[in-house]
Amino acid sequence: MVVNFQDLAARQAVDWSAKTDHLTPGWRDGFATEAGRLVEAWADPTAEEGVSPGMGLPQATVGLMGLSDLVLHGWDLARAVGLPYEPAPEFVAAGHRFMGETGPMGRQMGAFGPEVVTAPGCAELDRLLGRAGRDPAWGA
Repeated sequence: MVVNFQDLAARQAVDWSAKTDHLTPGWRDGFATEAGRLVEAWADPTAEEGVSPGMGLPQATVGLMGLSDLVLHGWDLARAVGLPYEPAPEFVAAGHRFMGETGPMGRQMGAFGPEVVTAPGCAELDRLLGRAGRDPAWGA
């Protein structure tokens, strides 16, 4: 995902079906390196201009998709292994923008489960998780 979103920032085609095994010795360092490259790729202001040729979505939306993937899957992983998780508030806000733009379409395509109702006044991360079909109370 991290490598594919680097390519999407450069408006290159990606193969979502490729099943490269990235969990090889040293994968943590490799992930850190690739995540840094992802940040660099999307830091270029032109990365968010126009429409993604491979996705057919505005490039800005594709960027939000990549960030939302990191936030949501970061929570998945942290929760699965029992670690605390608190992404930056601006990343959670970006996730809400993404869900506002594409949530219903993503749900139709099976990318998100049914929305989970969260308590009024809950944390913004919990509300985002619910919007993405995750139960914020879930634990391993």
